[in-house]
Amino acid sequence: MSLHNLEKISEPSKQDVILEEDQNKFLVRGKIFLVIVFFLALTFLLYFLAKENRALQVSNDELRYSIVEKGIFSKKVVAQGEVRSRVERGVYSLVNGVIEINVEIGDAVKKDELIATIKSPELLNKLMIEESELEKLYLELDGIKILKNKQVSSAKQAAEVSYANMELSEKILERFHKAFNVNVISQIEFDKVRTELKKAKIEYKYSISEIDSISENFQQRKKIKQQEIERQKYLINELKRKEEKLFIKSPVSGLVSGLHVAQQSNLVPNQKVLSIIDLDSVDVVLEIPQLNISQVHTGQTVVLEDKNVSYTAKVKNISPEVVNQYISVSLTLDDLNQKKHLRQGQKLLGTITLNQTPNALFIEKGSYFNDVSRNNIFVVENDYGIKRNIVTGQFDLNKVEILDGLEEGEKVIISSFEKAEMVSEFKISY
Repeated sequence: MSLHNLEKISEPSKQDVILEEDQNKFLVRGKIFLVIVFFLALTFLLYFLAKENRALQVSNDELRYSIVEKGIFSKKVVAQGEVRSRVERGVYSLVNGVIEINVEIGDAVKKDELIATIKSPELLNKLMIEESELEKLYLELDGIKILKNKQVSSAKQAAEVSYANMELSEKILERFHKAFNVNVISQIEFDKVRTELKKAKIEYKYSISEIDSISENFQQRKKIKQQEIERQKYLINELKRKEEKLFIKSPVSGLVSGLHVAQQSNLVPNQKVLSIIDLDSVDVVLEIPQLNISQVHTGQTVVLEDKNVSYTAKVKNISPEVVNQYISVSLTLDDLNQKKHLRQGQKLLGTITLNQTPNALFIEKGSYFNDVSRNNIFVVENDYGIKRNIVTGQFDLNKVEILDGLEEGEKVIISSFEKAEMVSEFKISY
């Protein structure tokens, strides 16, 4: 064996290095080939898709358009509402009589409005008799006053006469006393004159006491008669209160919801005549989705609609209870003219404006936004629909707020169509 061959055999590690280098070159070439194939396939796919896009045509009749507008974007929520009343007031007869009703079911009445009259001849006759008796008592009182004045006047006259007699007796006694001192008259004659003076003084004292006695007597008689008058006035006032009950007035402002007696019926006390729904207790209850309730607050204005009639209400109360992802919101109508057209259980459609954004861009909602949350839309350019990325904001009932991607005045396609998800553009055929 030659020395050259021995050197080759003695260095086998060098042969391994050569083999590994060959393998690495092969792998690199393979990867380069695969990359080239991938890019060729991708280029072909993009070309195919572009060709497919350009080939897709959609009839204009199948499309619905919207122009990008700028203005105030109002987010609203629409909910079904129902008229409910918490209080129904009963109106009752308080006296006997024949009823005459002035209202019908459904009539709007105001508080203290006359709604019925009870005819009670018996009560009215009794009132007339008692009023006549009161007039008689007043006449008797006047008679007492006249008689008192007359008797007091006579007593005073008698007292004056007695006083004059007493003065005369005093003067006579004075003369007789002088005569007695000079022995012109006897003791018997002097004592007789002195006795006459005492008698005159007693008569005068009695006449004065008689005036006081007459005054006290008539004062007592006057007091008794005045008490009779007061009792009679109380009786008449009671009858007048009953008379007032003949006129039935509405206890509240509301709607007549029921008549419980027939016209011209004979009533007994505490018999129910009619029912009135208290309009202060009339509410419209809306069922609002829980998702929107955070933007609803008390005092918020709500527009209610029933066919061609609309009402204005305000949010009165928000229930804390969630039922099937809905929350009850109570509304109140302040206008009596509006309330009087409502009826228990009536269905209404309520619209609440949750918020308003000025200078906002928006488009009509359309079916394109019905099923999924979109981040793109087709913009009409030269009879082509070109897909463009957009950023949407709030969604209203029939509008979509656009935060980015569109300009005011641009025309977009808001209807969905077949292959809308697959293509980036298409031709609009007319």
